[in-house]
Amino acid sequence: MNKELAIVTGGGNGIGAKVCQMLIKKDIYVVIVDNDKKCLSNDWLKEAINNKQVDFELLDCRDVVGIESLVKNILSKYSRIDILVNNVGGNTEKRSIENLDDSYLKDTFNQNFYTAINFLRVVTPAMRNRKYGRIVNVTSIAGRTFSYFSNAAYVSSKAALIGLTKQLAFEEARYNISVNSVSPGPIGTDRIKEAWENKSETEKSSIMGLIPSNRFGEVEEAAEAIVYLCSKNAGYCNGVTLDVNGGMFI
Repeated sequence: MNKELAIVTGGGNGIGAKVCQMLIKKDIYVVIVDNDKKCLSNDWLKEAINNKQVDFELLDCRDVVGIESLVKNILSKYSRIDILVNNVGGNTEKRSIENLDDSYLKDTFNQNFYTAINFLRVVTPAMRNRKYGRIVNVTSIAGRTFSYFSNAAYVSSKAALIGLTKQLAFEEARYNISVNSVSPGPIGTDRIKEAWENKSETEKSSIMGLIPSNRFGEVEEAAEAIVYLCSKNAGYCNGVTLDVNGGMFI
């Protein structure tokens, strides 16, 4: 393949979907990894598949064997992986420390940390062999400070992902691989907008009072930050955590 190839996890909806659309416009071939087959009904994705601009892989990013097989197949078919965007994550709810049982802790870290490292373990050596790579881990403002809306397990898992980003940036810089993270604050995805409509005016006012910009971020604003760090021009950015949160963490 002559064009760059990107793997984007959780690329079927939300920020991940917008990242994929932006990469496609830059003539980058995208392999979307998502475990939600409903997103195949999205018009933009159907069009991209028909135009042979993307591959869609229905896969749970916690499946280590499945990831190893997928990456092996990508390298066999296309002989390159230039970009990896680890966008999968979630499992946020308010819980006090005594309610963070072992099962919940494992599930939270599996979703927010191991989904990324599962790909990094197999993609990074392939990038190293080609002396080029751009890796972006999508974290959260929760990993930078604390969370008004979540819990210690989620915050810890996102902080761990930022730590992983920094260490891997140090280890891989000599191979022309940059490893960075983007930490969004509240972004107006369809899921967030739907939840917002169900909140009282008092709750809405309280939440907006926490955001200096007094609004949710646009999906495009978060995606643009990610896509920039995927670019060749971002090669001297390494170990960076780019905050996209309207001034909530300064």
